[in-house]
Amino acid sequence: AVPRDQGTGDRGLAVMVADVAVATKRRRRVSGVVAPVRLHDVIGEALGRSGLVAVDHVHELDATEIPLFGPEAVKGLEFDGVIVVNPHEILGEGTDQEITPRGARLLYVAMTRAVQELHFVTDADPPSSLDVQATRPFVSATTSSSASVADTNPVSGG
Repeated sequence: AVPRDQGTGDRGLAVMVADVAVATKRRRRVSGVVAPVRLHDVIGEALGRSGLVAVDHVHELDATEIPLFGPEAVKGLEFDGVIVVNPHEILGEGTDQEITPRGARLLYVAMTRAVQELHFVTDADPPSSLDVQATRPFVSATTSSSASVADTNPVSGG
């Protein structure tokens, strides 16, 4: 697949999220996005341009709807496919700290919502405390330096 123009900053990140969401939704009808709340508007717009609609519910989802939640709101939910956006922001709770205890719990909750596929989409290198390579082939990571959906390597379970 040829990556489309990603843009810059939050807009570029949102386009990457939308690309991964479209691909994940094709494989896993019940998919969701977990992202810092500050990114919800721009991600919602990018999803809309990709033919998906960001919603804040999980029941009776239309084929084009994909739930978009903040890390605080996703506890207790379950999705076949989950896209976690900017895990470094979740870990640090949007502060200049790399990790806070609460941020670590929030990221754990976000990651464990996935039943079959887990994707990280980030505009920064994953923090050293999050060893994405050690989790392969169970999760995939897309960064601004590898923004093509074709670069993801999800492994589906049962």
